[in-house]
Amino acid sequence: MILFTVFVFGAVILGAGAMLSPAWPTAQPRIGLAATFALALIVGGAVFLTALFGWQTLLVDYLLFALVVGIFLGGTLSVGQQRAEKRGETLSDADQGWPSARDLAFFAGVGLAFLLLALFMPARASDASLTLQAGDTLDQLTQASIIQPPAFTTLSTYLSTQLGQSLESVQRSIGAVLGLLNVWLLSDFVTELRGARPLKKNTLRLRLIVFMLPLIVLFWVGAYPSMLGLAFAQAAAIFGLRYLRAQYLIDAIAAGLMLGAVAISSFPVLLLVVILAVVALGVGLLRGQQGGRRTWAVLMAGVPVVALLAISPWLLDLLL
Repeated sequence: MILFTVFVFGAVILGAGAMLSPAWPTAQPRIGLAATFALALIVGGAVFLTALFGWQTLLVDYLLFALVVGIFLGGTLSVGQQRAEKRGETLSDADQGWPSARDLAFFAGVGLAFLLLALFMPARASDASLTLQAGDTLDQLTQASIIQPPAFTTLSTYLSTQLGQSLESVQRSIGAVLGLLNVWLLSDFVTELRGARPLKKNTLRLRLIVFMLPLIVLFWVGAYPSMLGLAFAQAAAIFGLRYLRAQYLIDAIAAGLMLGAVAISSFPVLLLVVILAVVALGVGLLRGQQGGRRTWAVLMAGVPVVALLAISPWLLDLLL
């Protein structure tokens, strides 16, 4: 039943990304980025509420319902067109920055590759093999494995319970979707980074294929929490880059939420993010990159504060 789980989980996350992406204040919609943001809201919210009130699948149901209703009531699919109409323009899908048919075919191929891996590769179960029972807190996860944050366990427990599938099957299914999501995120990241100097499509796709190799290794060894943390780390970097360039406060807040999501997903990825962030900020300051003191202050102090607030119940649970 891996195929069923991949379809349900992938459809919800990517569907939310497709509907949410036009509402973000940016020149072009980024489906992979918006999908990762939606996933972080669900997983982070589930960990937040579980640390406060104990584990209940109904809490995650409420989060999913609130996310979907918010997307539809917000009319996100029409936001990009409305912005253009205010300027007296009429934009086609291509002009708005939506993926072309060839882009979608490429991502479909990536998704198919990870699906085949999930179906036929003898992937190991993740170290996050514990499950949450009704009323449990996150204490048992901390006691059982201090190096394993609760995000992936929370997500896999929820899907296993609600879909009636085995934990190992669900974990492999999540890993397949995370493989596609990470590749799509890298595409968004490269496009944002290049800005007005986009890479040729063939060059970008070749780089994405190369990037798939370490993802396949992570999938092979069952490092699904690291794949989850990597997705959130890429999203945090994109939002941070956007804030540096445009100074939209919502990008800084989103970067903080993504950093918090990394912390509850994978400690090794969090350590790597911190090291790279310190190096990037140091190089940026030395080279006099764009953005004033306030912008850099928000990146260096404001983003970590948002991350700490987002995971504060879990941190208190961990410390106590």
